[in-house]
Amino acid sequence: IDPRRAAIYRAALGRDSVEPDIFLQLIDFVQAASNAYWSWVAAGQEVQIAQALLDIAQKRQEGLQKRVERGDLPRIELTDNERLMASRRASLIETQRKLKQSAIKLSLFLRRGDGQPIVMATTGLPRDFPSTEAYDDTQLEADIQEAFAIRPELQYLEYVRQQLDVDLRQARNLLLPEMDVGVVGSQDVGVPASSKGELEASVMVSVPLQRRKALGKLSAIQGKRVQVTTKLEFARDKISTEVQNAVASLQAAYQRIEQTRQSVELNL
Repeated sequence: IDPRRAAIYRAALGRDSVEPDIFLQLIDFVQAASNAYWSWVAAGQEVQIAQALLDIAQKRQEGLQKRVERGDLPRIELTDNERLMASRRASLIETQRKLKQSAIKLSLFLRRGDGQPIVMATTGLPRDFPSTEAYDDTQLEADIQEAFAIRPELQYLEYVRQQLDVDLRQARNLLLPEMDVGVVGSQDVGVPASSKGELEASVMVSVPLQRRKALGKLSAIQGKRVQVTTKLEFARDKISTEVQNAVASLQAAYQRIEQTRQSVELNL
């Protein structure tokens, strides 16, 4: 390898190393968009719950009004329920405000063909959350391996290590002796003194004098490569931990959903 080829290899690897950074930004974008969407869906559900609670209080107010008119209840019961209705109206207004804010936030990621943001109306809300399924523990190792394959930080560090491998090859090349081989042929002009021509071959070997500098460069590159390899191993351990934590959170969320569903069914 020579400096020119090394520069070409490094430039190609540098160009490829940009792609993991772009992919990392895309992951962040998709995650933010997903959070915005589900926050909007949750806000819509909160509005429906607040409206349902207000409707219950209003129906109760009608029944209390009749009983107060018959003399079955003191008027204070009617007043207490009116305070409850006022509180639930305030809660409904607050949930509607949150729904509008979440729709505006979602519009940052939802666009028309001309690039203009789309502020979703309440009619676009799904009727309910999607059904949930328990996580299969046997899938954990496959999910970790998939994360290793697609996580951009691992790809970036691998490109950096390959660039250092190019530098390492070039540094080792500087320690090797340089050999120049030449072949020269000659032939008499005019009346030949001999019918045979002459052929000379030469070999010139030069040993670099500044070996200490080359050895120092080689040692520095080797040290950087060890650092990158360590970072790569740490990144893999970190990703594995993140996947396991995500699975634990997913399992806990599923259990909370099931407990909440059972609680609702028991209270109906």
